[in-house]
Amino acid sequence: MTPQLYIENALKQFNVTDQAISELKNRYFDLTINGVEDKEGYEIVSAARKDIKSRRVDVDKKRKELNEDALAHQKAVNGEAKRITSLLEEIENKLSLEEKIYTEEQEKIKKEKQALKELKIQKRTQELYKFNVVFNGVHFIDTYRQGHYIRLNKIELDNLNDSDFSVLLHEAELVFEEENRIKAEIQIEKDKKEKESKIESERLDKEIKIESDRLEKIRIEQMLESERLEALRKESLKEAIALEVEKEKIKSEKQLKINEELSEKNRLIIINDIKSILIHFDEKSINAKMATSQIRRLFN
Repeated sequence: MTPQLYIENALKQFNVTDQAISELKNRYFDLTINGVEDKEGYEIVSAARKDIKSRRVDVDKKRKELNEDALAHQKAVNGEAKRITSLLEEIENKLSLEEKIYTEEQEKIKKEKQALKELKIQKRTQELYKFNVVFNGVHFIDTYRQGHYIRLNKIELDNLNDSDFSVLLHEAELVFEEENRIKAEIQIEKDKKEKESKIESERLDKEIKIESDRLEKIRIEQMLESERLEALRKESLKEAIALEVEKEKIKSEKQLKINEELSEKNRLIIINDIKSILIHFDEKSINAKMATSQIRRLFN
C-alpha cells in the first residue's frame, strides 16, 4: 500500500464527507433565536449545536485512534527499516571498502603515472636546457636562435617517443655546437682585434711618452738655458752697475780733484787778493772795516 492510499483509507474512517458537512451547514447555519421568549427556537439551536459537537468530538476521537495506529505503524516501520538498514549497511560497507581500496589504488597509480610523466618532462627539459633550449611558458625556444620556436609544448614533449625525442635532442645539440663554433670564432676575432688594438695603443702610448720625454727634456734645457741667460743678464747688469758706479766714482773723484784744484786755485787767488787789499789798507786806518768786509765777500 502506498502512503497516499494509506492516507485516503484513514480519512474515509472519519465518516464525515465534505458533502455531509455542506448539508449540515445548509440545515443549521441559518438557525436563529428570536429573543428570550423564543424557547422553541432555543431548543432547536441547542439540539443542532449538540449534534455538531457530537460529530466534532467523534472526529477528534477518530483522529486520536488513527494517530495511535499511525504511531504504532511508524514505530513498526522504523524498527523494521532500521533492522533492514543495518543488514544492508553491512553489505554496503563491505562494498564501499572494496570500492575505496580500488579508487585509492587507482588514484595512487594515477599519481605515480603523473609523477613519472612530470619526471620524464623534467628530465627531457633538463636535457634540452643543456643545449640552450628552454620553455617560455608556451613553447620550447632555442635561445641561440632568437625568434625561432620549436613548435612543441610540454604535452607534446611528453607524448614524444624516445626515438623522436632523441632526434629532437640531436638536432638541438647540432644547433648548439654550431652556435658555439660561430661564437668561438667571433670571440677569437674579437680577442685578436682587442690584442691588436692593445698593441697599437701601447705603441702609441710609447711614442707619446718618447715625444713627451723629448719635449720635457727640451723644456728643461730651455728652462736651464733661460736660467743661465737670466743669470748672465743679472751678472752683466751687476757688472754694468758696478762699472757705472765705478765710472761715477771716478767721475766724482775727478770732480772732487777738480773742485779741490779749483778751491786751491781760488784760495790762492783769494789770498793774493787779501794781500793786495791789506797792502792798500792799514789795519788801524779808518778803512780797516771796509777792508774786512771786502775780504769776507771773497769767501762768500
